[in-house]
Amino acid sequence: MNKNFYFVGCSGTYCDDIPDDQKSTHSWPALISRHRGANFVNDAMPGSSNDLIISRVLQNLKKFDRYYIQWTWENRFTVYHVENWDIVNFNQQFKNSRYGKKDYYNKFGKYYYTYWSIPIFEFKKWLEKAVLLQSILEKNNCQYLMMCASNLLWNKLIVDKADFVPSFADLHNIKNFSDDLILKHYDDIQILLEQLDMTNFIDPNQFYITEATKLFSTGNTNHPLHEGMRYTANKILEFEDKHEN
Repeated sequence: MNKNFYFVGCSGTYCDDIPDDQKSTHSWPALISRHRGANFVNDAMPGSSNDLIISRVLQNLKKFDRYYIQWTWENRFTVYHVENWDIVNFNQQFKNSRYGKKDYYNKFGKYYYTYWSIPIFEFKKWLEKAVLLQSILEKNNCQYLMMCASNLLWNKLIVDKADFVPSFADLHNIKNFSDDLILKHYDDIQILLEQLDMTNFIDPNQFYITEATKLFSTGNTNHPLHEGMRYTANKILEFEDKHEN
């Protein structure tokens, strides 16, 4: 009997620029599933946040044989509209197909990203989510693989202690903060990294989902086309084969 795979993430896993009538055959989730002889569900949502990704995984616990979880950019978040309970995703570009032109959406987003979006806290919050979700999946004996959309913050914050303060300064104005205070966050990050099972997590310095956009042709929304899909699927399959139990 065929296995059933579950994929979740943002537009990188939804595969925005692959035509809808080809997503079931030519997207990277489709290519991986066909290679493994599995059926699959792609529950990715363009513009998704990590909060929404976690919610979708938890809603589908124990329903699939393997879970492919693509984490998105750490500063995205999701709220729900009071009038209709719509999912409303926020990102720093204020792109939202339904609410992006709404004045209240843009005003709130601009205030949030101006005053409350701090990369070091967002990165730590995401690491906490990754560790907790791994724990839940393992408690429920779920097979899974995690990967990231980007390596931007990973490159800046997973560095030697001596390089941490100047590296973080590239992301955020640190003139009001002491080195000791900043290095406390370095210590917090190390604790979280020790809890992360890297046999089920692709190091973003080895591969990340948007890597293909730098190597191959992209479509109207700057997402990879077919060659990029094959590249992404092969990178993930190589990681799985290398870490196969």
